[in-house]
Amino acid sequence: MPIYEYLCSPCEKRISMLIRSYDESNKGLICPSCGDSDLRRLVSAPSISYGKTNSPKQSQSPNNPHLLAKTMRSSMRKSGLDYGNEFKEVAHRLEKGESPKSIENTLRKRSGEKPHMCPDGHVH
Repeated sequence: MPIYEYLCSPCEKRISMLIRSYDESNKGLICPSCGDSDLRRLVSAPSISYGKTNSPKQSQSPNNPHLLAKTMRSSMRKSGLDYGNEFKEVAHRLEKGESPKSIENTLRKRSGEKPHMCPDGHVH
């Protein structure tokens, strides 16, 4: 399935979207950052994946913030549901490169959750 790149005119964010068919490539697309539909499709170089050996090790890391954000947004898009503002905030912060641990700590403080020690010895 092709991945198309778009530029959002209002927020000037460059985004990539997995599109199931060419017919869907210009229909009802919305910028995941600002929610606007003023997207311009960009011409990008094609790429071919030969499996996991073609990807750098860093991008395969489960803690790579950009990969996590992409996976989160993809899940929300596939479900057709709106997961809410906190979900979108986390995805946005990951896209900016913030570490998942830092985001987790901030959200725990915001919710008033007190740190606790797990049986394996690490503190949440």
